[in-house]
Amino acid sequence: MMEREYAWTETGKASASRHDVSEQEAIEALYSPQRIENHIGSLLLAVAGLADTARVIMVLCERFGKVNSYGILAVRLATPDEVKQWMEGTR
Repeated sequence: MMEREYAWTETGKASASRHDVSEQEAIEALYSPQRIENHIGSLLLAVAGLADTARVIMVLCERFGKVNSYGILAVRLATPDEVKQWMEGTR
């Protein structure tokens, strides 16, 4: 399978900044081998992944153009419940 391509949207950058998550952490989470992905319909993709800072980051993306191209819409730290689900899902 072809690797996904991600591009920042202005909304995504603002979301990351508002939630004190660096753009680098979000990219690390998206490509982390320790991640969980959930497709929401045919256009949205939610990813929970581990950044090099040891923080679990949630990233919401929307597919655009090509099948494997996504725009980053929202970024935030995972809640304690989401971290628990992430830990269970990446064992």
